[in-house]
Amino acid sequence: MIHILLTLVLSIAAIAAIAIVAMKLLLNKKTKKLSIQIESITPYTFTQKNEKHNLKQDNAQTFTDIKNDLEQSYNGKYITVHEENQFTDYYVDLFNEIVQFRKQLKTFHTEPPYTIAKFISDFENIHLLVNIHNEQYIQNELNTYEDFFDHCLKYPLDKQQRRSIVSDAENCLVIRVFSSMFQN
Repeated sequence: MIHILLTLVLSIAAIAAIAIVAMKLLLNKKTKKLSIQIESITPYTFTQKNEKHNLKQDNAQTFTDIKNDLEQSYNGKYITVHEENQFTDYYVDLFNEIVQFRKQLKTFHTEPPYTIAKFISDFENIHLLVNIHNEQYIQNELNTYEDFFDHCLKYPLDKQQRRSIVSDAENCLVIRVFSSMFQN
């Protein structure tokens, strides 16, 4: 009786071990598939306005990560809320698939590889990346047009007026109040 019970317990343990190994193999396969999928993403840059022009290029630009794609897509341009949403939407389906997969990895105490972890981190921080990009853009524009803003009117524009002008934000209205009349 004990022999049969021991055999049964060992059999169940062996089946469980085989199931865990099989699941880990499936997770490894899925990990490789998702990593390849991330590495072969068509950069958002190529979905922009000049699709035909971009596709004629030799595709020297390949996807490295979301941060670089954002910078390449909006180089020298302020990113509006609408554009940020479009950029985010471009990656959301893959992100959702990866998040579901990450849950499976956590079940088996497995960390995702760097490519997947970087994609998750970048996606979760798109808003921060956009804010950093826009702040750099604004600072570059303020430096470029500093002399103009200092001399375009009798009195220089203040910092807030300058930022409003160069931000290219949607629904932006700059009003130069007749403060110059009160500055004397």
